[in-house]
Amino acid sequence: MIATTNNTVKPNLLERLKTYFNKLSAEEKICYVLLGVILLLVYTIRLKFLSIPFERDEGAYAYYGKQILDGKIPYKDFYEQKLPGIFYFYALIVSLFGSTIQGLHLGFIFINLISIIFIFAATKNLYSPFAAIISAITFAVVSLSPGLSGFTIQSEHGVALFATLGLFFYSLVNKSNKKYLIYLMGLFLGLAFITKTSGIFIAFAGGLIILVDGYFKKISIFKIIINALVYTAGIITILFIFLLLVYSKGSFNDMIFWVYELPKYYVGKIPFEQGKEYCKAMYQMITANYKFFWMQAFIAIPLFLVKSIELKHKIVAFIFGLFSFLTIVPGYYFYGHYWIQMIPALALLSGLTFHLITTIIKNRFKITNKYIPYAYLAIVLIVVFNHLNSLKYYYYHPNYERILRSVYGGNPFPESAEIANFINSVSKPTDDLLI
Repeated sequence: MIATTNNTVKPNLLERLKTYFNKLSAEEKICYVLLGVILLLVYTIRLKFLSIPFERDEGAYAYYGKQILDGKIPYKDFYEQKLPGIFYFYALIVSLFGSTIQGLHLGFIFINLISIIFIFAATKNLYSPFAAIISAITFAVVSLSPGLSGFTIQSEHGVALFATLGLFFYSLVNKSNKKYLIYLMGLFLGLAFITKTSGIFIAFAGGLIILVDGYFKKISIFKIIINALVYTAGIITILFIFLLLVYSKGSFNDMIFWVYELPKYYVGKIPFEQGKEYCKAMYQMITANYKFFWMQAFIAIPLFLVKSIELKHKIVAFIFGLFSFLTIVPGYYFYGHYWIQMIPALALLSGLTFHLITTIIKNRFKITNKYIPYAYLAIVLIVVFNHLNSLKYYYYHPNYERILRSVYGGNPFPESAEIANFINSVSKPTDDLLI
């Protein structure tokens, strides 16, 4: 017998990626390249906002994150009308990127990029690669809007991140009925809830979507109930972990006061009629210069009436969009940064608009020209180019003070940065500050 040796060399990562890329369709290759361009563009634009002064909320949350890392106890050493997830979310950012303005804003850039990637992946799985790139573009551009504090590290960006992750796992559930995917969907949408209380609406939407998914898959009632329980188990896991953490630190009763008792007075201060006016005014503010992206998403709603489109897609998008809007309603304040929680739904609806229009053209008008999706995408890219060019003073040459004044009026956020710089220049790291 002649002995032989196996000299086969396993391909390296670059070769594997090249092989994978070569197997993709032309549509997929175009969309992956465009996704890379979008991510690079967003990264370079957001780098220009790296040193923009903190506004009120992001500065406070960053401070809470630092307090957690310093061993302080939430609801005892510092206070907030939010569930504890928000403190640990910011603690993670501070631990990875530092507690400076530049470090925290750099951390947020990666949060934003990850959100774009997962909304792309979710929409690709649900509809098509072209629909996915439309969703990614919508998320990328709208999340930069100054009217909804797109240049900040607001907690709502965390909710948006976990919502996109939940959507991604639903897109996998849509193709299968694997319990661990349903559980992970609940886990991440539970994180949206524990990060900001209003995220409970997104978590509830996920439960309804699981029921709808089971109904259209024609599985038994028993299996639908099991799926719902598995999804709920994911949410409960997250809640249990964080509540147990608070309990172990002896601040559970304090948390109940700050998270449940106090907000009851906060929520009931503004009457409904006044709230409607706030909503209208804020919508006009946040959509200024961004109307195309919002309207492209809203076009999906009347298209729901077209019967040739799969009903499940329409119901799922409607549920996710409606409950995402409900996240900004409590208290009737409708602050600009609240609307960040709607961006994943807006992006999903934009992708669905593309899917609906191209499907209608194909099925109802019997037009099967393969270049129609390319034409649609080209129009969107032209609009995006014109949009970036018309607002280049904001995207490429941002004036921090002008931006903060236009969004927050006379709030002394620019002045706060100057005060902080002065304190840093005359103090030592070991000095304490009396507030």
